[in-house]
Amino acid sequence: RYVVTYEGDGELDFGMDAKAASFQKGRIDIDFTPTCNRECWYDKKTYEAYCTDNGIPITIRQTNPANPIRDIRIIMPGFFATHEVEPFHPWFLKNLERFSFIRFMDWGKTNKDFWI
Repeated sequence: RYVVTYEGDGELDFGMDAKAASFQKGRIDIDFTPTCNRECWYDKKTYEAYCTDNGIPITIRQTNPANPIRDIRIIMPGFFATHEVEPFHPWFLKNLERFSFIRFMDWGKTNKDFWI
């Protein structure tokens, strides 16, 4: 099972391919069964997605303004014990080994801010 952790007070809801299986304060275990077939991810001519029920959408149904829900993390099966000291999947890190320099401009959206 995937594990979702969070801080704060409130209620999270999951949809599409994710179903909540168990609830604890600050932790929700979810079952995730992808329904999408890779071949149908995008229309080859327009590159528009046309599959349905794909992914793990999270909706914050309610939150306490004095202690809002924050720091939401989705942890893959088998990685809960190590996710705090090793936050990235080993395959992701292996893929990065071939680079000597990495720019995170797109992650930080630096090109979309008018003041930069």
